Amino acid sequence: LHVKVGYSTATLVTKEELASGSTYGDVELDGMSVGLYFDGDIGDMAFYRVEGAYNEFDDIKVTGSEVGAAAGKFNTITAELGGVSAKLSLGLQF
Repeated sequence: LHVKVGYSTATLVTKEELASGSTYGDVELDGMSVGLYFDGDIGDMAFYRVEGAYNEFDDIKVTGSEVGAAAGKFNTITAELGGVSAKLSLGLQF
């Protein structure tokens, strides 16, 4: 049984421009992942790996730049980024 731990950094680039002229700024994100995997043999030349992982990034909160909007009435987009994954791999070794 093996443990994998990772760190990621990314830039979320927002290129959307709405008809109102509103735009959203880019966001810098940091994330972490934790996973477990197990390798096993299938005979002399084959192997398998079973893997599961959890990934999570910073929460996002971006406010639009609406032209002519009343004070405090800007669009705000929020998101929580994360997920789980599972894999089963088969391979041959020579």
